[in-house]
This record gives sequence, structure tokens and C-alpha cells, in this order.
Amino acid sequence: LTRDEPRPGARHEPVGVLDIGTTKMCCLISRARTGGAFELLGASHQLAEGLRAGEIVDVEAVEASIVAVVHEAEQQAGQTLREVVLGVAAGRPHSHRTEVELEIGNRPVTGADLARALAHAQAEARTGGVEVLHALPVEITLDGGQPLRDPCGMIGGRLRVGVHLICAAAAPIHNLVAAVERCHLEVAGVVAAPYASGLASLSDDEASQGALVLDLGGGV
Repeated sequence: LTRDEPRPGARHEPVGVLDIGTTKMCCLISRARTGGAFELLGASHQLAEGLRAGEIVDVEAVEASIVAVVHEAEQQAGQTLREVVLGVAAGRPHSHRTEVELEIGNRPVTGADLARALAHAQAEARTGGVEVLHALPVEITLDGGQPLRDPCGMIGGRLRVGVHLICAAAAPIHNLVAAVERCHLEVAGVVAAPYASGLASLSDDEASQGALVLDLGGGV
């Protein structure tokens, strides 16, 4: 889903993306190709009914819109979706920065150490009705040294990871996931729509050097 997170799609079945906004829904169906590329098979959009600021106010209307937009994309692609990645702007998403320190005992750093640090940051933030949509390492140091691009294999005693968390209110997110699942689809992952816009529109150089993306929707 991001430059630093695992991507769904290392499978032969079609990959579906369902973006739910206040005024419209979009569905994309693609197939993973070698080299990490995707082939677009079908795309559709429909007016979104039953939503306000990306959150459900009429369950039946939302489910009818989901069924319609997914069916249109399936007809165009000639494929049937079993699961989708869900893009959302609901739940008043916001960013939060935190730091995690791990004692690793003067041994080489592994990917499991980084995963443990990210999981710890998410667990601390996932309280009081808050859901963590993304956890991204933004600065990694070992024993107080210079920031490292990739610490794996380096030997040290204390690993410090600066983590950027993208959080949202849990209830609106869970309601959207439940609505999609009632339409006989599994939700493989949830992506903050503004973040997805940045990943889609920025080059690697722009993202690393600094850039601003404004994602303007119909309700926010």
C-alpha cells in the first residue's frame, strides 16, 4: 500500500480497489504483472448515496452504491472480485508522531525488530476508539548514531525508530468495512485516501525531498 509497507497483489487473482468518498465511489480492478507493475482491467465510478463527510448515514443506500460500482467494474474487467483494498477519508484521519526504543542486545538488527517497533507504536496509539491505518518508519538510529536508511544487519544495543502514524476514529472505519463485507467482499486492507493520492501522484524524488499534496473531496 505504501513505499514502506507490504503491497497486496503478489497473487494471480485480480486486485480490487474500492475508494469510498462523500460524493462518489470508484472501483478499479487490476492484475499484478512481473516486476511489481499492474495491468488495469476495469474501472468504474458511481454517485455515492448515504454518506456524509465519508461516513455512513444510510446503510442501505451505501450498500446499494457499493454493489453498483463493483458490478460495473467487474463487467468491464470480465472478472469477479473476492476482496478489495478500501480507500477511505472517514473518521477524521490525522497524523501522529511517536518514538519507540528497543533493546536488541548487541546483535544484528533484523526485519523482525523493525516490525516489532512498528507493532508497539500501533498498539500504543490504538486506544480510546482510535484505529491506526498506517505506521511508517521515518527515522531509524542505532545507539544514538546517525539516521540509517536500512539498519538490518548492523550490530547495536539500542534501536530507536521514529514512527509516523496515520490514525482515524475507529467506529466510522469499522462501519464502512462491515458495509463492504455485507456486499460479499473481503476487505484486504484499508488505506487513507489522501495518503494514497500522495503515493500515486508523487515521484520518489518529490516524496523524499518534500512536497505537498492537497486531496480535495466533495465533503472535506
